[in-house]
Amino acid sequence: MYRVPPGSPGAGDLLLVYQAARASFEPGYQYPDCDSNNKNCYQHQNGFYSYLGLANSKDDGKTWRDLGLIIAPATPYNPQLTWDIGSGNLVVEPGSKYLFIYFPDLIDNEQIDTCLSVARVSYDELLRAAASGSPIPAFAKYNNGEWNQPGLGGLSSSVFSQGPYCGDNTVLWNSATHQFTAIMDDNSHISMSESPDGLHWAQSVLLFQYDAADGNAQYAT
Repeated sequence: MYRVPPGSPGAGDLLLVYQAARASFEPGYQYPDCDSNNKNCYQHQNGFYSYLGLANSKDDGKTWRDLGLIIAPATPYNPQLTWDIGSGNLVVEPGSKYLFIYFPDLIDNEQIDTCLSVARVSYDELLRAAASGSPIPAFAKYNNGEWNQPGLGGLSSSVFSQGPYCGDNTVLWNSATHQFTAIMDDNSHISMSESPDGLHWAQSVLLFQYDAADGNAQYAT
């Protein structure tokens, strides 16, 4: 969640990035603890395809208003495809005119995983729209040096090309180092990378590695 700071439109409001997913199901499958009268007892059968959306709260999280989807993969929905876009968060550099969000994008039907793509939206325009209940402005994806692709379905290029580690990410602005910091996990490794501008990232550094027998690392933050 992101709390709107004092002096900004909607000061004190909360903005929440959420993951929305589509999946294909086969009706009728009953899990061992499933109530036979529960029509929502389904078996997950085919693909899992996810988006990022945004919601806001004016009462410190007691209730929420859905602001809609903001990021969709470049590859259109296909019930046979599986794509987990993660659970991105809004990032702002002090003094910046934009809010950023990082995510892995899916290009060309699962043939290319960008590892770390980024989109942005005007800071003031988004906060004003969220505070007033107006439709929020569209996010723009970064693609080959330009912010010229729509957040919903546009192409994007990876801003993280150094490797060697990738995976689900949490990106923040580090006020101590004055850099963007990314924490990533690929179920086996937790790593970190830093960037002065959010677009050019240093080679990732391994922080921790799981032994397969011990389980795995998921959603490291």
